[in-house]
Amino acid sequence: MLRILLSASVLVLAVHAQTRITGSGQDQITASVRGADGFVYATGVTNSPDFPTTTEPTSRPSADSYRPFVLKLNAKGEVVYSTLIAAPTASARWMAVNGNGEVVISGQSVELGTIGTVQFPLTPGSVGDGGLNTGFIVKLDATGAKILVGIRGYGQGPVAYDAEDNIYVAGMAYGDAGIRPTPGAFQAAHENRPCAGTGFLGFACFYQYVSKISPDGTKLLYSTFVTGSYGAQASALLIDAAGNALLAGSTNSPDYPVTAGSLQTEYRAANPPPPPSSLRSSNNPPPVSGYLTKLNATGTGLLWSTYFSGTGADTIQSLQYGANGDLFLTGASASRDLPLSQGLPRGCPVALSPEIPYVAQVKADGSALVASEYVYVDAYAPVRVGVTPEGWAEVIEGVEPHLTMSPAPYLCLVDSADNSRLTRVAPGQLVTLFSEGLGEASRVTFSGVAGTLLYESAEQINLRVPAEFAMSGILWTANEGGKLNGRPVGAVDRAPSVFLDLNRAPGGIATCRGRSFSPGYPAVTRNEDGTLNSCDNPALKGSVITFYLNGLGNNAPVATLESPQPGSVVAVEPDPDSPAGVWRMRVQLAASASSGAITPLIEGARLRYGSLAVWIAP
Repeated sequence: MLRILLSASVLVLAVHAQTRITGSGQDQITASVRGADGFVYATGVTNSPDFPTTTEPTSRPSADSYRPFVLKLNAKGEVVYSTLIAAPTASARWMAVNGNGEVVISGQSVELGTIGTVQFPLTPGSVGDGGLNTGFIVKLDATGAKILVGIRGYGQGPVAYDAEDNIYVAGMAYGDAGIRPTPGAFQAAHENRPCAGTGFLGFACFYQYVSKISPDGTKLLYSTFVTGSYGAQASALLIDAAGNALLAGSTNSPDYPVTAGSLQTEYRAANPPPPPSSLRSSNNPPPVSGYLTKLNATGTGLLWSTYFSGTGADTIQSLQYGANGDLFLTGASASRDLPLSQGLPRGCPVALSPEIPYVAQVKADGSALVASEYVYVDAYAPVRVGVTPEGWAEVIEGVEPHLTMSPAPYLCLVDSADNSRLTRVAPGQLVTLFSEGLGEASRVTFSGVAGTLLYESAEQINLRVPAEFAMSGILWTANEGGKLNGRPVGAVDRAPSVFLDLNRAPGGIATCRGRSFSPGYPAVTRNEDGTLNSCDNPALKGSVITFYLNGLGNNAPVATLESPQPGSVVAVEPDPDSPAGVWRMRVQLAASASSGAITPLIEGARLRYGSLAVWIAP
């Protein structure tokens, strides 16, 4: 299994071993694939002038001029080639590789056309022309040293090959920019609507198209829009043996083209969360919905097409074939009523975030949904779907895979302090299980060691992870009938979190007594006299305030405040007035402190919600 870890300036590809590829600037992997040859290919963007390459490029990036890169690694994690695309400022986000090991990448290119700038490497006779800001496609030979195809005007979306090595792209065009459908195309035109702006100034939507291009990039075999009046954007593109194109993504269009007899022919996304007041405008498009579409081999018609969403705002972010040609897809859902999914316990939504990842299985002909399930993982973690050799879905969260579409012993495991979903816990951490029918006699063990139950009901169990839990293992639950159900859970030394006041959502700018500032996250904070800190009950300058922490493990860590800060940490210690597992962090405010955000730094781990609101009397 390919696993990718990414930090701000260091790339790590883990195949069987880890390989670090980094320059002195910002380097980011945006896509990766495993080829039929067993090699791992990756693409991304860098502004490092010293990004390591196996051949010397004709130009290198700078701090304000990014370049796409392509990597090829063998099964040992050794670099076979590393190459930069000598283009003007550009970013690659999608890639595919054919049976010959020839990589094709797609992305966005900005070319101002001024004298002395780097020009995009167009190949002779290539299709497309494009504008100053448009999509691009680049195809490399098997050595990564030669550009076989260079195209501007098509791209900015997923790419794929068919059996004859024709190149497909499910791109997006801003308004009417650049795309000209071929004769007989399924959709030759679309209605234009604004997707952002005000009543005086509107910004166009991005409209999805699918194009098929010859292997040498010189012939446009077909090109057609597949979109509604508020646009659509693809996240995945698969080509079957017959040359039919299967695409998945997200659309804001109630008139996106769907076919009779498909899974969901009605646009259901009617109840999105309202935008913040600062983002309201007269040109807000309708809420987003997922879609699946299969286009025929000539680009002249749809084999089938369907929406996929609940009544909220939902997206599709990845797509894979499974057993019997069924489709596995993942995305993010702001709905609480995805078709066939289990009911959502009140405690399962992520704290301070309306979206929950999901995985679903759809019949190969798009006619029915086989299964659908919310996936409860760490807050803000990306979720992708893979397929096991047996043809089952495998959800990949960060770098920790687990199997889904199996009986769930519980619907979610969350941090008791901030309600964030968990797949890793620390010794002594307070956690909460939410499910249905847990029973009064439920028992919870971590790798065979029982947790300490603090509260239990048919839908919720509060408990403390055993102090002895120091290795990854299985969290088991047993209901009244004694039936055991397990799910993997990882162990870390620390998983620090702050107890939040979830009744107070963080805003953009807060105002208190006529003063405005960015308040950070609403922690449960006590003033020196024991009262809760708030705008109406601020702390005094120079006083000691107290935050409450969870998941610190078995030993108190060193804690500091990010500099510059209006104070210093006095102590981190178990809270004598709370259950075991709750820690308190006392902070001495400076005599010059004023209302704002305080950012604690915890030794050995990152605080999940690190910027904490504090109200201080003037």
